[in-house]
Amino acid sequence: MNQSSAAPIEAVRASFAQEQLWFLDQLSSGGSAYNIMLSWGLTGEVRADLLRESIAAVVARHDALRMTFHDGNGTPRVVAAEADSVHVGLPVIDLRSLDPTSRQQWLSDEVNRRQNQRFNLTVGPLFFFELIQLTEDEFFFLECFHHSILDGWSSSIVNDDLSRFYNAVVEGKQMLPQSSDPTYIDFITNQRARLTPNVLAEELSFWTERLKGLAPLQLPTERSRALAAASNDAVAQPGDTFVRAMDRTAYTAVKKSAAEGGTSTLAVIGAALSVVLSRYSTSTDIPIGIPMLGRIDAEWEGVVGMFINMTVLRSHPNPELTFAELREQVMESLFELMDHQEAPFSMVVEQVAPARAANQNPLFQVSLQVLDASSAGQTLTLTGVDVEFIPPRSDTSRFDVSLNLFDSGEDIQVSAEYSTHLFDEWRIMGLLGHLEEVIRQGATNPTMRLSSLAMVPTDEATELVAAGRGPRTSRINLDAALPDARDLPLAVVDAQGNLTPRGIPGEVVLGLSPWTDEVADQIATTGSVTCVPTRPTGLHAVWGRDMDLQPVTSGEPPHTAAVARTGPSEPESGIDSRAPRDSAVQEDVAQAFTDVLEVTHLGPDDNFFDAGGSSLRAMRVISRVNKKLGIKLSVRTMYADPTIRAVAAAATEALNASDRTASSVQ
Repeated sequence: MNQSSAAPIEAVRASFAQEQLWFLDQLSSGGSAYNIMLSWGLTGEVRADLLRESIAAVVARHDALRMTFHDGNGTPRVVAAEADSVHVGLPVIDLRSLDPTSRQQWLSDEVNRRQNQRFNLTVGPLFFFELIQLTEDEFFFLECFHHSILDGWSSSIVNDDLSRFYNAVVEGKQMLPQSSDPTYIDFITNQRARLTPNVLAEELSFWTERLKGLAPLQLPTERSRALAAASNDAVAQPGDTFVRAMDRTAYTAVKKSAAEGGTSTLAVIGAALSVVLSRYSTSTDIPIGIPMLGRIDAEWEGVVGMFINMTVLRSHPNPELTFAELREQVMESLFELMDHQEAPFSMVVEQVAPARAANQNPLFQVSLQVLDASSAGQTLTLTGVDVEFIPPRSDTSRFDVSLNLFDSGEDIQVSAEYSTHLFDEWRIMGLLGHLEEVIRQGATNPTMRLSSLAMVPTDEATELVAAGRGPRTSRINLDAALPDARDLPLAVVDAQGNLTPRGIPGEVVLGLSPWTDEVADQIATTGSVTCVPTRPTGLHAVWGRDMDLQPVTSGEPPHTAAVARTGPSEPESGIDSRAPRDSAVQEDVAQAFTDVLEVTHLGPDDNFFDAGGSSLRAMRVISRVNKKLGIKLSVRTMYADPTIRAVAAAATEALNASDRTASSVQ
């Protein structure tokens, strides 16, 4: 599936969303974190020839699917090839000769291989399709796109068109593919014309005020973030995906709460998630990443392309609020996000200049989106074929945790993508259980204060109470500190007396006497020890995965640390952009730094990002250095050590390597 070199129909500066994804692709050297994979089980008579013809018609219709990216001196430009110059293939792989076990293993390996296939944004095409025949009438259909040309809403458009074209031919009707009107090129032109510097400045002013003083969310983890940072990609972390249906009672509660409050499903789930994250982090300032559709005008609803822009929902689940009040607060914040969704996220990050830590997404660490079938790509229908959507999985994670919920109108499927460097699956399973419990409690008791809202489900609470009443060996680590209380029951609770779940630190409290079964049931049912007399110990602990009690030195979550941000250092005496450098290379690099940062003084060891640099500015620096010196440094160089001295050393090494290659050729 190679795109020919036919003349492009247009070459324009990429959209804001495309710019950010292009930069991330450069940073990760063509990683697969931003692949969108859709997979389907097909049963029936599948016409591979007609499916291929229909795919070609879809590609011809939507210019974004024919786009490639090119470096315009540090600024990406997109090229949409002529429709007839793009070869669209549909490989058909026949596995009918394999036994069922071998067939399933081959299929699993192929899906994993395809999921991790890297697209070359310069060459294209930035999609592929594959049909795998399993039996006489069973097939597996794969679609994969790079996110720079398609978002969730667009995937639904693609599959609607694919269904329409295929079904028309199968049913003997004439298929009349035509280009979409307007096109994604039209959107880019419109966006660039609308979002003038003055308009962007106004939008960024809103976000600067909205996110002022926001600190990184510190969640308990299995492993240190610092250790994870040492081995992770700059864009994505090793990850996994946990998929399951939302509990039926929780689903019913979501709909009930949204109807009673006159809010959206997203507002209810966002409010509940902020409560959970607040309990996990002991903070009442909770940021959650929310992807906005970006199609602010109806004319773009039928256009395929990358429209999504990340925004930040900032909520304050203070304990004295009721769930109804928090739900309303979140809904009002979502309205604000809708009104200010066009400010490019990369610009917001640059403007807000948040505290940064290695391997930690700026401004938010947990994202949430709620989609329905019309915006999630689950719209494929083929005449004479039973179609089953197979939820995607990923072995990378762009954020610490991404919760993607798909509301079919009958149930909600939850897909939780998470960093395996930070979390084990049991903790993510626990988070979903706690989210569902808060949803249930909030719907049942909307006027109850958050401080009294149970987060731990009854079955887990029963385990926690049993462990607290259990043999001394279950809490042996505390015996030295509490030698006079070995026979008394204990619990680990938060500041409001609510039981903390496994993996979440809290304070140890002791019952004043052994708990009867009736008392234990009461604590488990309410999820709180406020119903019984207890005394605090001043000690902090956490229940481990296997219900072993582990002391912690404070109430802070384990494996987290405050992130300090320091400004650029004062220029070293006699060292600035105008002074002699150790080498001509260092002087060229220094010039690129100061030109892009628009400063006159910068020391050779000053941090580029602390001096006002951003991801897009880093790309501009590297582009200038490469052009000036005739080399090809990766933008990753700016993240390994973002100083003039380090980048100059890397540039010198690249020049030396080029000289050695030239010498060997001669």
